[in-house]
Amino acid sequence: MTATPTQVRPGRTPTPPASFIPARDLTMSLIAALTTLATVLTIGPAFTDSGWLIGPLVAVGAVFIVGLMWRWWRPGSPFTALIQLVVALLVVAALYAGEHSIARIVPTPQTLQALVDLVLRGAATAQQKVAPIASTGGTSLIIALMVGPVAIVVDDCAVQRRPALAGIPLLALFAMGSAVVRVSISAWSVAWPLLGYLVLLWADHMFARLAWRPQRSGVLFSGTLGAVVIGVIVTAIGLLVPAFVSLPDGGVFNTHGGDRSPGTKVARSTDLGGQLNQPTPIKLFTVSTTDKHPYYLRTAVLDEWTPEGWKMLPPKASGLPLDELPGATAGVKTVDSTTKITIQAYADSFVPTYADPTNIKIDGKFAFDAAGSVVFSDTDTLSDTQYTFNSQRPEPTAEQLAAAGTSVPGEIDSRDLQTPGNVTDLVSTLVKEITSGASTNYAKALALQAFFDAPSSGFQYSFDVPKGDSGDKLTDFLINRRGFCEQYASAMAGMLRVAGVPSRVVVGYTGGSEAVTGEHQITTSDAHAWVEAYFDGVGWVPFDPTPIGSRGQPQSYEASQQPAGPQSTTGPTTNAPTTTTATTTSASSSSASSSRQAGGQGANTAGLTPRLFTWLIVLAAALLLLGALGTPAYVRSRTRTRRLGIMRTGSPAKGARAAWLELTHTAADLGLMPRATDTARSRVRAWTRHFQLGEQAQAAAGRVRRRVEIAQYAAGETPSLEHRESAEQDLAADVTTVSNAMREQAGRTARWRAKLLPRRRRQQ
Repeated sequence: MTATPTQVRPGRTPTPPASFIPARDLTMSLIAALTTLATVLTIGPAFTDSGWLIGPLVAVGAVFIVGLMWRWWRPGSPFTALIQLVVALLVVAALYAGEHSIARIVPTPQTLQALVDLVLRGAATAQQKVAPIASTGGTSLIIALMVGPVAIVVDDCAVQRRPALAGIPLLALFAMGSAVVRVSISAWSVAWPLLGYLVLLWADHMFARLAWRPQRSGVLFSGTLGAVVIGVIVTAIGLLVPAFVSLPDGGVFNTHGGDRSPGTKVARSTDLGGQLNQPTPIKLFTVSTTDKHPYYLRTAVLDEWTPEGWKMLPPKASGLPLDELPGATAGVKTVDSTTKITIQAYADSFVPTYADPTNIKIDGKFAFDAAGSVVFSDTDTLSDTQYTFNSQRPEPTAEQLAAAGTSVPGEIDSRDLQTPGNVTDLVSTLVKEITSGASTNYAKALALQAFFDAPSSGFQYSFDVPKGDSGDKLTDFLINRRGFCEQYASAMAGMLRVAGVPSRVVVGYTGGSEAVTGEHQITTSDAHAWVEAYFDGVGWVPFDPTPIGSRGQPQSYEASQQPAGPQSTTGPTTNAPTTTTATTTSASSSSASSSRQAGGQGANTAGLTPRLFTWLIVLAAALLLLGALGTPAYVRSRTRTRRLGIMRTGSPAKGARAAWLELTHTAADLGLMPRATDTARSRVRAWTRHFQLGEQAQAAAGRVRRRVEIAQYAAGETPSLEHRESAEQDLAADVTTVSNAMREQAGRTARWRAKLLPRRRRQQ
């Protein structure tokens, strides 16, 4: 019985799988996978746990295993990357939505819908929460979908002998991660992907040296020299850019630049322009206190309201000894406590304390500013130190605050009731509407706080702050109604002043996370801003209009704690406006738009916004990628032109070598890689079989082969008649004939791949 011969597609010669996986493919794929994972790990500081890494690990692992096995089973297949992508997507889908798939593998429409929902939830988590965040299935899925294609490109570049180009997707992944994380990434986190990339270049070079090859021609970007040059460039970018480029600061309160380390100092101003970054998760200090329910830690007071936002007036030393500070106002119930703070990375001249300290023990030249009730220094900063202080947390009652009426002491009136000259009609009208039934300053404060708290007001806590067009930041926030603590605190403080209530913005930190030891860890994620309003006979009283959930510390006198609403202690109803307010805001938006024609004096132009910076990174990565894609094609074209010139004007030996290299590399670009054991005759036969060369192309290839044989084996001897006839032919024309025939038979896809991504191969 005779076996039926295998049908072979014209123009192709199937290559049987090897008996084992080539060592080079295994090594290069493994290094590529590990380098990709090392780059992914730079995103780690954005999360509080390692659960987010499961998805990227699965995606990179699938790319590695599938690529290795497919190349072994189908050597030279042009569909390797496609197979890797399909399998990686199937595996990731099975991991995150397998319960909606058939046998947890075959996806269904329900699988796709579940994945889309998970991605949307992950995106919402990333936008609404402050880094570092707990990982979720959605965030992990997003990173896995981002990493998978990068792993495929890096794997292909490594195996197809283009390792230098792998630096482009790796750099793009690192840039995207840096734009998202916005934290101080450790040197080791950056060093590992750079080391992996350099090992990738070195391994490719070592495998190339293991194979026999003649003396190489000196083309800059072909071979090891080009790989080393690109490797040095990418490494230099990775090391030098963080040192010399100032990224937008991740600190929540750095709104105007400033000479401070990211997140380790307190800003001297706030800004409603929406150009703020998420706080970086840097451990600043630990707190141990005897107060069972401490309020926020205060660091600085912003009591100057300008068109650009709230700013801090320079603090003034009161001259009071630090062990004899005034504490809370007499007649108000207080909770006395002792607190110890241990500094880690906090580096500022303002000392975090609770409100109304009575004494403080701290090394250095520090003073007390009585107006702001803050401790500061003109010369020293806190760094790797520890200090203790006693304080009195006031607990005023609603009755005490209501009894203050509307009276304001003169020294408070002159400083903390000032408003900028650009308060819009929308703001004034809205404040009058909200406080229309309030007869005391306390009633006004409750009404304004209730306005921000009421669901009907439509305020949304979000770090994605829309950029308004009114020219006034307070007006923009009241129109768009999206923001976070700085927007809420700045808005309420401003509206209090418009209503005639002395107010200021305070910046500092919430309570942090409690350890089993009872200490609280404070990081830049705990940075916060809130409002203090002044009541005669009571003093400065904090109000927090920002909905920060469990991090908040609502007080008994605040609007949310009043059992029957604000009117229970203030007399007339002061409920927050609902439909009327929304209508007023919408109706006033047109006049606000007109006011911006005057120039938009509130715009903050200092520095790049995070969104603009991210787009610049994406644009730079795209340009770099286009340049990288065009470089191999340009270099290959220049190499071909140079070789044709050598064939026409060089010595017979050099011309033969140039012709042989050109045909060998053309075949490799089209998918037929040379073998180190090839002879000239066996290689020509391989070309003829693989590309189904016609008679004219076969004759031209034979003449080139004979010239190579003369150059290699009979350079000093009298050539035979056959060799003399070959020497009389135009060598460049023969090479062009064979090259054109190869390209014609290879197919359109192979021709485009050869043009755009010529293979990096040994010079044989």
